Amino acid sequence: MSRRLIIFFTYLLTVCGSIAPFTEDCTSSFTAAKWSGWSHLYIGGYESRCGDSPSGSACYFQGGGGDRYISSQVVDVSTYDVMRIRFNLRVGDSSVRFAWTCSGPDWTSNYPQLEAQRDSSGWSVIDSYPRMGSWGSYDYSVNVGTTSGMEFRWYQHGGSDLTIDYALWGVDSIWVQGVNWPVVSSVTRPPTTGGSVTITGNYYFSGCTATVGGAACTSPAYLSATSMTCDAPGGTGSGHEIKVTCDIYSSLANTLFSYADPTISSVPSIGTSGGTTQLQGTNFGGGPPSPYEITATFGGAAATVTWVSQTTLTLTIPPGSGYASVQVTVDGLTSNVYTYAYSAPSISSITNPSTTGGQITITGDNFGPSGTLVSVLVDGKECTNPSVVAHTQMTCTVEPGVGTGLSVVANVPASSGQQVSVATFSYEAPQIFSFSSPSTGTLSTPIEGDNFGPGGAYQLYILFDGIQQNCVWESQTSMWCPVPTATNMGSHSVVPVIAGNTGSSFDFTYDAPQITSVSSISTVGGHITITGLNFGPTGTPVSVTIQGQTCSSPVVVSHTSLTCDFGTGTGADLPVVVTVGSKSGSGLFSYQPPRISAIESPSTDGAGTVTITGENFGPGGAYQINVIYDTESTVIAATWLSDSTIAVQFPPGTGYHSISVSVNGVESVTPFTMSYQAPVISSSSNVETTGGSVTIFGNNFGPLLSTVSVTFNGVACSEAYVVQAHVQVSCKASAGVGTGIPILMTVDGGVQGSGFGSYKAPTVSGASSPTEGGSSGLIMGTGFGPGGSYAVSVTLDGSSCSSPLVLSQTVISCSFPAAVLQNDITRNHTVYVSIAGQVSNSALWSYSGPSIFSCTKPPTTGGTIVISGSSFGPTGTVSCVTVGGLTCSNPYTVAHTSISCDVSPGEGINQVIEVQSPCPDGKYASAAVFSYQGPSISSVSSPPTSGGAIVLTGENFGALFTAVQVSVDGVACPITGFTAHTSITCTAPSGTGLPTLTLVVAGNTPALTPMSYLHPSIESTTTVGTDGGTTVITGSNFGSGTPIPQVTINGQSCQNVVILSSHTRLQCLAPEGFGSSSVMTVAVNGLVSDNTAFPYAVPTISSITSTPTTGGFTLITGTNFAASISAVSVQIGGRPCTNLHYTEEHTQLNCSVSEGVGQQLTVSLSVGDQSCGFSSGFTYEAPALVSASSAKTEGGLVTLLGKNFGPLGTTATVTVAGVKYETGLVSVAHTQISFTINPGTGSSKVTQVTVANQDSVAMMIYSYSSPIVYYATATDFAGGFTRIEGDNFGTDTSKIAVTVGGKQCTGLTLVADHVALNCSIVAGTGKNLSVVVEVDGLMGSAPVFSYVDFIPPNCTISGDRGSQGKDFDVSIDCSEAVFGLELSDIITVGCGAEWISGQGSAYVVSMQRNNSSPNCTIKLPPGAVQDAGGNPNPASNLYRVVFSTNNNSKLTRRLIGVIGGCILGAGAVTGAAVCAGLYFRKKKKEPVPPLNIPMEVQQESSFVPVEETSMYASNSGGSDPVETDEYTQSITVSVGSGIDAAPPYSSTNEGV
Repeated sequence: MSRRLIIFFTYLLTVCGSIAPFTEDCTSSFTAAKWSGWSHLYIGGYESRCGDSPSGSACYFQGGGGDRYISSQVVDVSTYDVMRIRFNLRVGDSSVRFAWTCSGPDWTSNYPQLEAQRDSSGWSVIDSYPRMGSWGSYDYSVNVGTTSGMEFRWYQHGGSDLTIDYALWGVDSIWVQGVNWPVVSSVTRPPTTGGSVTITGNYYFSGCTATVGGAACTSPAYLSATSMTCDAPGGTGSGHEIKVTCDIYSSLANTLFSYADPTISSVPSIGTSGGTTQLQGTNFGGGPPSPYEITATFGGAAATVTWVSQTTLTLTIPPGSGYASVQVTVDGLTSNVYTYAYSAPSISSITNPSTTGGQITITGDNFGPSGTLVSVLVDGKECTNPSVVAHTQMTCTVEPGVGTGLSVVANVPASSGQQVSVATFSYEAPQIFSFSSPSTGTLSTPIEGDNFGPGGAYQLYILFDGIQQNCVWESQTSMWCPVPTATNMGSHSVVPVIAGNTGSSFDFTYDAPQITSVSSISTVGGHITITGLNFGPTGTPVSVTIQGQTCSSPVVVSHTSLTCDFGTGTGADLPVVVTVGSKSGSGLFSYQPPRISAIESPSTDGAGTVTITGENFGPGGAYQINVIYDTESTVIAATWLSDSTIAVQFPPGTGYHSISVSVNGVESVTPFTMSYQAPVISSSSNVETTGGSVTIFGNNFGPLLSTVSVTFNGVACSEAYVVQAHVQVSCKASAGVGTGIPILMTVDGGVQGSGFGSYKAPTVSGASSPTEGGSSGLIMGTGFGPGGSYAVSVTLDGSSCSSPLVLSQTVISCSFPAAVLQNDITRNHTVYVSIAGQVSNSALWSYSGPSIFSCTKPPTTGGTIVISGSSFGPTGTVSCVTVGGLTCSNPYTVAHTSISCDVSPGEGINQVIEVQSPCPDGKYASAAVFSYQGPSISSVSSPPTSGGAIVLTGENFGALFTAVQVSVDGVACPITGFTAHTSITCTAPSGTGLPTLTLVVAGNTPALTPMSYLHPSIESTTTVGTDGGTTVITGSNFGSGTPIPQVTINGQSCQNVVILSSHTRLQCLAPEGFGSSSVMTVAVNGLVSDNTAFPYAVPTISSITSTPTTGGFTLITGTNFAASISAVSVQIGGRPCTNLHYTEEHTQLNCSVSEGVGQQLTVSLSVGDQSCGFSSGFTYEAPALVSASSAKTEGGLVTLLGKNFGPLGTTATVTVAGVKYETGLVSVAHTQISFTINPGTGSSKVTQVTVANQDSVAMMIYSYSSPIVYYATATDFAGGFTRIEGDNFGTDTSKIAVTVGGKQCTGLTLVADHVALNCSIVAGTGKNLSVVVEVDGLMGSAPVFSYVDFIPPNCTISGDRGSQGKDFDVSIDCSEAVFGLELSDIITVGCGAEWISGQGSAYVVSMQRNNSSPNCTIKLPPGAVQDAGGNPNPASNLYRVVFSTNNNSKLTRRLIGVIGGCILGAGAVTGAAVCAGLYFRKKKKEPVPPLNIPMEVQQESSFVPVEETSMYASNSGGSDPVETDEYTQSITVSVGSGIDAAPPYSSTNEGV
């Protein structure tokens, strides 16, 4: 809280005499800079004025004399450290009195301290006692001649607010100022050469100065109240104190000043063997003799560095490879990390492996020291087990492959190293060992060989006589290749090419011919085509035989086809032989089978022979020709007529049959379908029109029991059967009419035959009597047919009877014409019919008498009536008519069927009408069919429910009211007024609804009409809640309670209706509902009021529950939510809340909130057209943390698990140990947040997440990933630095501790941040020791460290050199115990190792001489054995034995040893020389003649292998040497030519 100093001024001024006004620009001994920012209170009169001046705001008083004061003057000096008051003495005074008091909280420890300063004599404390409400007074004597001012100041202690009252006497003008000490918050960092810095802080002004480490920071310059600049001196390091002094106030002590960090800009690369290089950069300091320290690390380990200049250092690079971090520390300030790169590796040569893969050797430079971890890719695939021998050579194992010029990519080292790439690698070339003899055509054949590769998408082919043929891989040693068409049958060259790698040539020849098929020919002979293999190229000589007979004119068309000509014959599977040169192939030949093209149809009785036409029936002769009838069991012998015709007689039959021909045992391939002749119809019997039996005559109807199918007039004729074989069929035809009826017949499904038949003609027996006005009549008879679309006509007296219609086989109806003359009614008439062209006989008929059917009704006012009937006579016939015994005037007959006449006014019903036509001599007809029209009501007025007069209007009310009766629902309505025929007035009783009004006139049909009482009307209602309740309705025409009115609201009944006041007021229990415009109606006995708006109460919300951010159901509580949830809608945050359902109707509901985040979201609840909100809004549940993934110490993605994080993509702020990460993002909706955390280490990091301004409800503890240990380099038993690789080591070594095998690993440095460190381990032994890395409280370990013996074992071979024809032993002695020595490890030439014994460091090997060899060489190759540390041995010495000849074996062996020593000592072969003066010591001093031993030597780099050297020795004296003691002989040896001279060599028989 800022401090606030509120100053109340009370000035008591004692003035003697008049005082001149004190001007505002008064002089002072204080400088202008010290006065700036002061508030000037100028006292000199009664008037107060305020204005602006360069020194701030000035308020002053003018005029008057005597003691004056200012009260309650407030000056705000918030946040100041010191409050100062300055004043000028009043003219004439030499002293000033000062009094003060203060008040404020906790003044026992926090109180102001008062100091005073006179002129520039310095400050002195004059009071430090808290004046708690009491006044202290001090008098000061001031020499007016030397000064005009004095200053007081208070120091605020503890920062609490305070109030100070003070009084001054003897002053004229006062200045008030709040002062703060200058503050330094930050300083820019200059280079070590010195330079300008910017100081940032507060409370600066012009004239402020600064020092750095006690030395002046020159050229200070004021920028603003918060910043200034100055020039710092040169230097190094950090933690230097910088101080700013403004006026008399200086900033507090600090160590904020640091020089710029050193930077590394470049470190030139050198080879992997190491050396020195020049490191370039900045801020390395001034160098010696400065006392500061410069250190460097290379790959995390200390490195030697020497200062050269401010920008250059000399750095010593150790042997290594790839990249390493370089960092420099100058006087405690550390530079950037520079990534140094060793010189890039290069490749000069690579050995070639088999395509099955194997070890390759790569030669080049800058591969790194032995043991460097490298990776090698050959053709993009890993070359496994890579091993660096030393800087210039490495080995690895390639996987199976093929190709030449393949790329080799090496990374040195393997992890994040440098890369070298060449395209010079090749696998060994392919070879062919065997080649199956191929056919002469283009076929595929297997090839066996080597280096065909592992299979895959590479090109694989052979060069066949120089032409490329692509192959299919089968294995490293096998492939299938196509062989091109042969051009000759001799030897051919095949060269394999695998992925561009070409092998050596291979020779082969083609296979013998093979027959795969032979074409067939006609039995008359023809041209044959033979297909197969290996027939040779076109024109190759060939011979062909078929069943031993020559197939003439053979011609080879291609390797797979030849042709020849063969003669007539028959048969199948005849042997064929093809001979090409000396090789033959065989097959089978068949003539073409017979084929039928046509067969004559036989009659069904089987009489006579028929001819079969076709081909391949043969040349005729002594072979059998048969016809197969349907099945193999029915075989008919045929007669050969020609190669294309035969004759046969078929048995009696019908229908279709399958026919095949067999010629000499070869049957036709496709059977031929033969049919017997079709039936022929000659005549048939006539059929009744009702249907019936018909007999059909003709031939080819088939034998008895044949299946016959007949249609008669297109309809199946049922029960058809053969009555007489082949000539007569009977069946039953369906109903029909006419002649020329088509008949169709098939026999046993064979070919169809056709003919014609007829139905019988019709007959007429009579007709019905129609009316004389014309009407429909009936004609009776037989044979009229079933009816249908056939032609029918009826003729009456020579004229057609219209619209004839066959009603049945015996009845036809038609429209008879009307009588034209009076005598037409009484005379007889003729009739006959025609059916489908067949005419019947004729018959007689006559007309009937008149009849009355009906009569129209006149109104009660009288008028014309029309009488309807029949046989009234033609138009104009005079008739007589009476109605109810009264004459109906003006009768008139119209066209036989109606008479009109006029009746008088009246009323009544069912009166008799009598008609005589013609009158007076005609026939009579009568009927009681006359009535006047009944009454008809057109309108009835509506009375109120209390009853009253009504008026009926209409017609046919009659002439006399005495014949009239009116009632309302059976209650008499007394008549009070009557107008004849049209109007009645009567008094209706009280009632409701729609009663029935009944009007009866003279017994006629009553007129019934619904009468309506007036509808109820609603004027007002009272409001109820949505759960319903009692409402009171006011209006009219509600009735008196019987029946009870029906009230509805929105179609629902308002229950418990009670009439409160008859006809005008009622109440009811309203149902549940909602909205401001529900519809209310009142129904009284069926009459319904107009729709009236009925308002339910408005909804309200009292509370709403929270949901998770996944959404879910929230509980909303309130009132008037309506009964139907479908009427309710809720929106939260502008989005619908779905799946609403009540937990309590009207007052409590659940709805599903969609996913989201936030708090105090707007809520809107709508019920129908009414809605409400909720002031507190809706809030999602706050986020909650459950767990978090651990990021690596280098930082990275962290996943937080919990709940209520919001939808996918929601942003979140994550706070970890006080650090805020604004980039959090919900990566799995609601339950997972991902963010990138800064690098760091340790655990117990308090973590909180904020989503949409909601903090998580509880904090969680976060931890970085624990350290992981992958690898540690071994040291020898003396200990030393080990490099530990892993992860999550962090960047701060002060937080890292390492133990190896339980012992502290010291001198820890980071080689690569987070992943690699170096530390020094003490001497020890053991393997797979546990390395434990602890980083900021988190631990990780792995058993990855081992002490290793790096010294390889050296092995030496020695022993007895043996004698001719004998076994001998040699010793193998090693510098330490070794393992893995086996006989197969020992390399021998000219002898063999038989067995081996021994252990540890000493072994004995038994050798067996090869008698055919004059010498023996023995050697132990490198890597044959290894010591306990796994170090392989280097190559041993080359131990050689030369076997003696002519019994001089021992001497020769020893001599060769001597000569070998001489030669090896002589050096390179540079000129002619003799190794002379050689001595051999014998046991006895026996004379031995001089030996001249010519030798030929092939020299290698360090030794002369025996197997590459031939030496010949002879004893010129001719005597064998004998072992003797103490004998020395000088031997002169000539060694070829061009060998340097060597000194004499002396040896004894103990060995050479």
